[in-house]
Amino acid sequence: MNMMIELRNDLRRIWREPVFWLVPLVLAVVLMLPLRPVTHETTVQTMVREAKTDASTMKLDNMRSLAQGNKAKTADYHAAVAERSKLQQIARRGDRVAYAKSMSRFMTLEERVEGTAPSDFQGFHYLAKHSMPIYFYNIERQREPVLKYLGENLGLTYQSMFILVILAVTVAYLIWLPQHKDERAQFSLVPRRPVTVQLAQASAVFISVSAAFIGSVILASLVPLVRNGFGQWLYPIVHNTSEQNQIFAAGPLVLGQILLVIAFVFLLTGIGTLALTLRPTLVTNVVVQLVFVLGASLTTANGVAPQNLFRFIPSTYVWTRGVMMGSGSMQFEINAFGLVGGLLVLGVYGCLALGLAGYLVHRRAGRLCTVAM
Repeated sequence: MNMMIELRNDLRRIWREPVFWLVPLVLAVVLMLPLRPVTHETTVQTMVREAKTDASTMKLDNMRSLAQGNKAKTADYHAAVAERSKLQQIARRGDRVAYAKSMSRFMTLEERVEGTAPSDFQGFHYLAKHSMPIYFYNIERQREPVLKYLGENLGLTYQSMFILVILAVTVAYLIWLPQHKDERAQFSLVPRRPVTVQLAQASAVFISVSAAFIGSVILASLVPLVRNGFGQWLYPIVHNTSEQNQIFAAGPLVLGQILLVIAFVFLLTGIGTLALTLRPTLVTNVVVQLVFVLGASLTTANGVAPQNLFRFIPSTYVWTRGVMMGSGSMQFEINAFGLVGGLLVLGVYGCLALGLAGYLVHRRAGRLCTVAM
């Protein structure tokens, strides 16, 4: 009962401090949205262009040469020619569901003639089987944001959670400074309180950060969803002309992101609490967190992640690729902050941020002591 009362009081205190939930929300939106406007083709223009690329005349010429002297392959070739004509008509109409089905049929005919495996075109087959529309997010023609559009590629945004969580926990420490007379001599980031109160504070951090993250999910998803049409938005399709079609189910990925927030909030809060319990000094707390953040970054830069270290997180590209597409693990590097995954540079930024926050907290705690005395 006391824990619930403490949790309620902490939540009230948090929401009275807009900096706690507003700063993480703004930060997440800035990281996930483009920094400047981007001009794009209309959906119909994209479909017409992609139809010419994926069902090109060169492919038909290759199929015709392979089909010579083989009646079955010749029949498939003529069927592919007819299907290509239908595909172009569908593209001009802008029918995204029919487009996926027609493209699936064309690819199937091409596979029969060329004798290739269907692995390269599973995206179209998946859409056709479930009568789902295709969404075009042409990565190559976009000016890159700090991180990819959240709606464009949900599986690659887990790195932004490092920034979000570090900032949220740092702000939480700033809010929960010692403000009472009996705590005036304590120069720690978090006052030592009973375990139930610490757990309530961690829960308050989690609830607030999750709320900010969910809000950023909604805001960051609006741009690509509005631009390409909502449709069955729970199954956004990433279509990159230079890569295979990639399918991401938004529901499990968003859940994975929230679980990741929970894990890191409690982990960082727990590490900070443990450090303060053993030796409640500013130096101990900052050093422990710097080792954790920089250690994770160095581990990632040395090639351990994402193949192994983050395989258990259901929001990474590796996990999504293996489950949704049925193929083997594939490493996809994203260098928004430099190096492999950018986590090394991100870790350094985190260290600097925590160090600066610690210095400011130390100064403020000293002023509180002076005033109290």
